Amino acid sequence: QEFQAILDDANDILAPQFGVRLTAELVSWSYTAPLGANLETTLKELAQHDPGTDVFAVVALTSSLTMVTNDFDQIGIAFSPGRHLVVRGYSDVRERAAMESYFEDLTKSERDLMFESRKHHKRLALLLHELGHTFGAQHADAPTPIMTSRAMDAAASHHGTMPSQAAAMNMLTSSSLSA
Repeated sequence: QEFQAILDDANDILAPQFGVRLTAELVSWSYTAPLGANLETTLKELAQHDPGTDVFAVVALTSSLTMVTNDFDQIGIAFSPGRHLVVRGYSDVRERAAMESYFEDLTKSERDLMFESRKHHKRLALLLHELGHTFGAQHADAPTPIMTSRAMDAAASHHGTMPSQAAAMNMLTSSSLSA
């Protein structure tokens, strides 16, 4: 369900810009990465498991890291160009705690909505970033395009602190992505 919602939002961006509309065919894969393996190992195993000759892309969803990171390279990988990509879930306990303390004047439901919106936005940005690699796009130097190696502006993560409340609200609730 969560992945379908992200895919729907990705299609809202991809369809008008590139004329592409993605549909998911969910298939279970019983692969377990060896202890200490990186995402590149999982990506190679995915390509061996499913060559993807009959689809646009083969996407593997895997577990999150135990740390919070804004670095796309830690939470996703793709063959560039290619058909295979792997994206991680998010370890968001620290981020949620920071939001809970920083936005204590908001109701719990408002904080929950803001947090879920931010998490969804980050997952969408990650999927679009890794899909960009499958098209052959490389990392950009500018801090705003979707192909930067950083998932969010550096201001979003100052060792657990948040920027000014107005800037944070704007950042957390923004739904615009540069492509």
